[in-house]
Amino acid sequence: MATGAGIHGSGVLPPKEIELLSIAFDASYTHMHAPDTRRHIEELARHSVQNAA
Repeated sequence: MATGAGIHGSGVLPPKEIELLSIAFDASYTHMHAPDTRRHIEELARHSVQNAA
């Protein structure tokens, strides 16, 4: 979790890319954490809508 917090706080990547990476990690075969995967998909959708407006 600490690694993810560094990515969110650094400002190096846009929020949309952070959510895509988070989805990949949470949905990976070795991790498979459905609640976080769902949360990151919802956040990705929110960022996509904000950028489209």
